[in-house]
Amino acid sequence: MNLEERKLKIIAAVVAESDTDAIQMLELKLAEIDYDKKSRSKIIGLNPKGMPIIKSEFVRCIHQSLSNLDNGEWISIDDLEKRSENW
Repeated sequence: MNLEERKLKIIAAVVAESDTDAIQMLELKLAEIDYDKKSRSKIIGLNPKGMPIIKSEFVRCIHQSLSNLDNGEWISIDDLEKRSENW
């Protein structure tokens, strides 16, 4: 099924929907999608070198860090302090 067929299928489902709660949920989901699309390139701050921090990259780094934690890939504060002595 190509993109146009998928869009038409979605449109038909929305037109056929009569439950106001379902329509409200769709509206909320569309608003979330719109916000996400707009915020992908949103600058949320600057790094120490003055370069912009993009929200989508920041979120990706957070997800990677959480994944690392889940996989046991972390160091203690004491180890970090020892490593930082050599920087």
